[in-house]
Amino acid sequence: MGKILRDLDPRDQKGAMDAIDGYALAIDMTARNVQDEAKEKGLPWSIAKGFDTFLPMSELVPKSRIRDPHDVGLWLSVNGQ
Repeated sequence: MGKILRDLDPRDQKGAMDAIDGYALAIDMTARNVQDEAKEKGLPWSIAKGFDTFLPMSELVPKSRIRDPHDVGLWLSVNGQ
């Protein structure tokens, strides 16, 4: 979420960090009942991920608010809990 990178040397940590504009947290949800049924029928499992509310995502957190992205406390609250 910043600039596009291509063929970046895996050792180029500064280049990678310079390309980041901010961070976001998301939860990838799966309807296990739909997934199990699809597997039984030999259908693609991806159908169990295609519901409108199945990727809740945070607001974008600007890079400047994260001092060390390798040492960040993450938490989840649902309905204020």
